[in-house]
Amino acid sequence: MCILDFGQDLSASPDGTLLIKNRLGLRTKILAYLAFPECDARRRTQVLAACGAQYLQQVRDQLDKVERECVQGDPQSLDDAEASRKHLQEHHAVLMDQLRNENVLPFGGGFGALADAAFGEPLETSVNAGLRDASLAGYQLLLTAIMKVHHDKDLRRGASLGKATDLTVWLGDKSKVLKSTYPVMKAWGSHKNVAHLSAAALLIGCVIRSAAPTISSLDISLRMVLENTEEFLQLSHDFFDFGLTFKSIGRTQTILDRESVWSLPVRVASLPLKPALFRLSDEQLEYLITKRWAKVPPEQNN
Repeated sequence: MCILDFGQDLSASPDGTLLIKNRLGLRTKILAYLAFPECDARRRTQVLAACGAQYLQQVRDQLDKVERECVQGDPQSLDDAEASRKHLQEHHAVLMDQLRNENVLPFGGGFGALADAAFGEPLETSVNAGLRDASLAGYQLLLTAIMKVHHDKDLRRGASLGKATDLTVWLGDKSKVLKSTYPVMKAWGSHKNVAHLSAAALLIGCVIRSAAPTISSLDISLRMVLENTEEFLQLSHDFFDFGLTFKSIGRTQTILDRESVWSLPVRVASLPLKPALFRLSDEQLEYLITKRWAKVPPEQNN
């Protein structure tokens, strides 16, 4: 089993309470694993360095703005502006020291990686492609769990990854996001080891929208992960447990592989999946029951 390396950003107290030291840093590491789950850590390091560079520039821009306000502001507000300036200067200095320190970046590399990793087009394209595949893998695990929890007896031979794959393609085709099965199957092959993470993010999006899963885009809402970090981690753990225990009828292996899946570094309290999972819509269930195996009419097969 592979253990997610979140450094000092995430720990747990003896009673199991999650302790998040740096929420933004944790979000960035989650992003890196979602985009690049393979064991080669080089590209994950680039993501951390690039995000660090972007955040450092934002702090620098904010510091410059405050310094201008200190010069141009009215005397009554100078004390507050000066205090803000000193705080930003100290924060900026700490960030610079961290980014220069090779031991701070948990995937290896340091300031040299930062210099090479500004979010240029090749890295940004790779990150977007990785997150797209993570989303597709997450949809497949999420839909499998929904079928198992709510619709297992309604479906011929119960819930399965195959049904979840076909439903993902069908949902993507309806919203004109997908055109074939290939990218969905490819994404499961490359990103199934982080599917529990992306399924949790996607489920949070469904809960916030109060809607059953639909595919309008393939972007994981990292804002939702950032704003609901504890819930995200708990749901990730529950999808992890589901993936390591669920076997579809006739299968001898679980949907996730214990040896290769990325595990959270701390044990977290469970959020039972059943009350969190929406039921499929009537249209989605109808597709699985009556249309999935229906023959294509001759006029549509030309």
